[in-house]
Amino acid sequence: LFRIDARSAQREVEIRRSRLAVARAEVEALRGRIPNQCARLAATEASLAAARANVEVAAADAADRENRLRIALAVDDPRAIAREDVEARRFGAQSARAAVVAAETRVAEAEAARAEARAQLALLIADDRGEDGPELLAAARRVDEAAAALAQAETELERLVVRAPCDAIVLQVNVRAGELAPTQPLAEPLLLLGRKGALHLRCQIDEVDVPRFEREASAWASPRGDASRRIALRCAYVEPLVVPK
Repeated sequence: LFRIDARSAQREVEIRRSRLAVARAEVEALRGRIPNQCARLAATEASLAAARANVEVAAADAADRENRLRIALAVDDPRAIAREDVEARRFGAQSARAAVVAAETRVAEAEAARAEARAQLALLIADDRGEDGPELLAAARRVDEAAAALAQAETELERLVVRAPCDAIVLQVNVRAGELAPTQPLAEPLLLLGRKGALHLRCQIDEVDVPRFEREASAWASPRGDASRRIALRCAYVEPLVVPK
């Protein structure tokens, strides 16, 4: 029938739609991070394997240098091996031990990087079955909240539309664009509606004529000022309430 000024409600609906779109985009962005996180985890595992291999290589080199140093120190005749060679072997053994420590440190760093990658991936994927993790679940809840807020805003917008309670025709319009539409009962309605289909004519019978009333009797009516025109009537229903004078 007519619509209450809905500009504010329409803006609220647009804001809610934008928030819903942002929430959905956040979910898609998080899902897009899953392949990257899987690749990062694989890279950290490869780095860890390489670091552990380097530890083995460094340990083997350190063992070789320690053995060569022991051989040099085991020589009884100091003239059999130069002093510079012994010192070089000693410094080489120290350097090899330091290389082992450095390789073990890189292993620890690789393990920490792998643990961090696993933790980041666990926020997106809860387990091996691929179920959503806490971060994705929280984003999905934000989508649900945004959708509910949008539905509420659309409901508020819909409430600003005044509709006919039944299939009817507009008989009279007493409201114009820009006027105030009060919500309290009015002596003169904003719109006067009439049902489609058969028309009903209400008539009142004086209480003294009630005994003479016959429900099945034929009847007719004429428009005011045109008694020559007769419209046949039939009784549709009776309100059995007699009000005394």
